[in-house]
Amino acid sequence: MAAMSDNPWATQPVYRPPTVTKERLKLSDAWAALVTTAVLVLLGAPVGLLWGALAPRVAVVKVAQGIDLQMPETKAFVAADGSFLVIALLVGVACGVAAALIGRRHAPGVAIGLAVGGVLAALIAMKVGHRLGYESYAQLRDVAKVGTRGSAYLQLRAKGVLLAWPAAASLALLTVTAGRRPAPAQPPVA
Repeated sequence: MAAMSDNPWATQPVYRPPTVTKERLKLSDAWAALVTTAVLVLLGAPVGLLWGALAPRVAVVKVAQGIDLQMPETKAFVAADGSFLVIALLVGVACGVAAALIGRRHAPGVAIGLAVGGVLAALIAMKVGHRLGYESYAQLRDVAKVGTRGSAYLQLRAKGVLLAWPAAASLALLTVTAGRRPAPAQPPVA
């Protein structure tokens, strides 16, 4: 290293960070993305079953014109969306942490898989939860006597909560990965 001069106008060596080369997505990262997506898609159905088991149902009654809500001001609609949100956030965080620990060598592919797989898994969970009570609701609607009581099928009304799973998974992956990275190189002291 050159000695520092007392001349304030003298040029000092300028710190230049190491150049980052653009790496193409490697084949192993593409496989990591596909495997991560597939695993999350497989988790969609059990999460939908869990949502169907935990979410509150809206009480309905058979009337001459079809089906009517017993309590039109029910909060069960919001509670069903809220329960899906909580389940999706918890599962998303678990998926993100697991992906950070298992797939650390293929981080770009795993991150893509978490985003794509999280959206697909949330859609599958919504469809499975929707189908759980639909058969009994359809039977109540079509063949039950007037005055028969039952419950409505689950329906996710706030579609934005579908993004909770991939968002939580990506944030958990980022948090765990950032906590594990070494500190960036400091510029040399001249």
